[in-house]
Amino acid sequence: MTALLITLPVSPYVELARWTLDRRGVAYTEEAHAPVFHVLATRRHGGTGTVPVLDLGSESLIDARHVVRRFDPLPDAEAEQLFDELFDVLGVAVRAWRTRTCCRTVRPRSGHGRASTCRRGSGSSSPQCFRGPSQR
Repeated sequence: MTALLITLPVSPYVELARWTLDRRGVAYTEEAHAPVFHVLATRRHGGTGTVPVLDLGSESLIDARHVVRRFDPLPDAEAEQLFDELFDVLGVAVRAWRTRTCCRTVRPRSGHGRASTCRRGSGSSSPQCFRGPSQR
């Protein structure tokens, strides 16, 4: 049975899981979901609402840390500690930076309310963000 990888389109944790599976030659099918809708898919496969979830049939690995530890074990305690620090500190910082730089809050031309403008570029897998028509 081919493993099923439940993902979001843009996530450093999903990329880590993909790299690990590709590096180890693990066959998998990716099922990408839009934000919010991914929660139902992850729960359907034994997850908690976060991605990635790797459904192996007999068990589910519910985040990238579990995928790495299962398919690419680290050599010693020092490497484990470094991985945990990078995963918990740097991974969260990258996710926060990505959210801040991608989707900026702008004021509509009327000056009232707030709007977030983030769109996908043509042929690109990452969003291209802009501040509004007058600031492109």
